[in-house]
Amino acid sequence: MPKTRTIRRAYVEYQPDLQTPRDPIPLGVIVEELGDGQLVVVGREPKGSLETLNLEHLWGPFRTALTDWMEVVDKNLDEAIAARPEGSVLDVIAQQWTKNIYLRQPENVEITSPSKPLMQYATEWYKRHVGEPFPTQAHAAAPRPRARRATRQPIPWKKRLNEVPLVACATG
Repeated sequence: MPKTRTIRRAYVEYQPDLQTPRDPIPLGVIVEELGDGQLVVVGREPKGSLETLNLEHLWGPFRTALTDWMEVVDKNLDEAIAARPEGSVLDVIAQQWTKNIYLRQPENVEITSPSKPLMQYATEWYKRHVGEPFPTQAHAAAPRPRARRATRQPIPWKKRLNEVPLVACATG
């Protein structure tokens, strides 16, 4: 019987107007390997002109919240990991991120052929959610992704950072 992996995933979205909601703008995905302690955030942070997302009217803290959301979620993840929750770290973050930028309800995905690395699953789900592939170095025309490792004191929960980036994002 093949070994089964359980990956918890939540899609990240942006709702520009909470008063009169419209279709949300997909930003990325956060995945957590249950029982293994790996966590990957893959997303896009709009930079420069936001006209392509019809968000050119954003200003000040609202613009910063959208353009720097991955940095903030990374910080929240560090805090959640340090608190050592009994359940999923992803569930803790989903309870915190409920305003304009929010996580959809996290869900478990059972993987019966566990041959792919967690990052590969994350980029596949990113593509499905955002509607475009996550840019890699193979995509010359696309912006290059940025991978960031934790700079604070390492926490045992965050292992294998050399193999799987904690946070990867595309700016554009």
